[in-house]
Amino acid sequence: MSTPAHRIAALACVAATLFVSAPAHAAGTGKLRLAGPQAQMFNAMNAARVRSGLRPVSVSKTLTAASTSYAKSLAAHHAFQHATRIRTSRAFSVVGEILARSPGKRPMIGPIVDAWIDSPIHRPILLGAEYQSVGLGMTQARYGGQVWMVWVVRFGKR
Repeated sequence: MSTPAHRIAALACVAATLFVSAPAHAAGTGKLRLAGPQAQMFNAMNAARVRSGLRPVSVSKTLTAASTSYAKSLAAHHAFQHATRIRTSRAFSVVGEILARSPGKRPMIGPIVDAWIDSPIHRPILLGAEYQSVGLGMTQARYGGQVWMVWVVRFGKR
């Protein structure tokens, strides 16, 4: 059964897969250690991948930097839409992006991951076997005078 939090997260989520050309000799992305809500989201997403018989993804420093920068840009412009072009390391030949926002100052991890898994648009990105890396960006934003938590999550294929 769907809770109000599930419905809010599901209604607020949008997704897109963007293809990026990459040279064969591209540099590695590096590793990053997450903390707090970002670590919780990372663990929840990897748990969903493992439950589906997939390998966990690793955290990418460059994808996280790009995701965080874009989340902050969305907040600064009071916008909620996909980037027309994802700027990140050329190490990735494919990048999938999923967005979410939830009302309030506390991130809703479980309801958002559940909504992504239940969504025919988000599921193939979150559970995409081709992806090895992920970057997570999160920030607070104001939409219509209300505080929201905004997530930008980008998965990468080398």
